[in-house]
Amino acid sequence: MSKRGKGGYWFGSPWIISVIVSIIPGVNWVAGIIHRLVKGNILGVVVYIFLGWFLGFVDFVTILISNKIVLLA
Repeated sequence: MSKRGKGGYWFGSPWIISVIVSIIPGVNWVAGIIHRLVKGNILGVVVYIFLGWFLGFVDFVTILISNKIVLLA
C-alpha cells in the first residue's frame, strides 16, 4: 500500500484523521486557525476568522487532492 505523504495535514495526523477533521465544520475552523498560528501566518489567521466557512471547504478539497494546505498556509 502506498502512503499519501509523510505526516499529515492537521498537526502530523494520519490522512484519514485529517479528512475527518476537515469534514466537521466547527473543528475545521478552529484547527485551521491554530494551524495558521503555528505556521506564523497572522494574515492567514485573520482571513480564516472571517472567511473560514469558505476556506474550510478549500482545505478539505486540498487535503483530498494533495494532503497539504495550499491557500494562505
